[in-house]
Amino acid sequence: MTEFNLTQSDLESFERCYLRECDLLDAGIHRVDHLTGMHMVGGRSGTKYSGWVAPNYWPGNPSPRSYTLRLDEPPLEMKNDGTIKEKQKYRNELGRSNLLYIPPRTPAEWLADASIEIYITEGPKKTLALWRMVRQRRHPVLCIGLAGVWNWRGLVCITTDAKGARREVRGPIPDLDKINWDRRTVRIIFDSNAIDNKSVSGARSALSKELKDRGAKVILVNLPQMD
Repeated sequence: MTEFNLTQSDLESFERCYLRECDLLDAGIHRVDHLTGMHMVGGRSGTKYSGWVAPNYWPGNPSPRSYTLRLDEPPLEMKNDGTIKEKQKYRNELGRSNLLYIPPRTPAEWLADASIEIYITEGPKKTLALWRMVRQRRHPVLCIGLAGVWNWRGLVCITTDAKGARREVRGPIPDLDKINWDRRTVRIIFDSNAIDNKSVSGARSALSKELKDRGAKVILVNLPQMD
């Protein structure tokens, strides 16, 4: 079992996001130093790789299948309007393609039960906060997190073309095939910029179409703008 080593500052930050220490313990979230983080994600020099890590468990499997690192100091990028924003805050474990994030302790049978609604959001932190909220209700909800709004797609396999060259094949990730979507209600809950940001809006529309093609009843949830 991984040592619980989050700092007081970490706990206060998570608390502002509706997550308590017990929620973080259940999720196995812990802190790593620069060298450990760098090795985990195959990072290169020039970036600090210390941060907190969220293990990725698949329902029914007690062992994590992968890890996601949230950098303490992500690289900064200047936008066209002159604003500066953090870039690539979350990094996947080296060698891993995109995966769905489902909170630990989610019953495996929920994956097949179409009577249980699905809520989809972005990132482990938001997914865990959503998971805490829905557990206070009487009816179950399957909470799923994407590594990014477009990360329900990714590298599917490697093939060779007519000339024998290796070619990457990209498409909907295999995790989607492990869930029964047919006649299931799915709510996509992205950030409040899902309407104004073209990339987020496009990702939401494309995901909605993909899930409808799989038989789901999709509801787009528009969150209010926060001052």
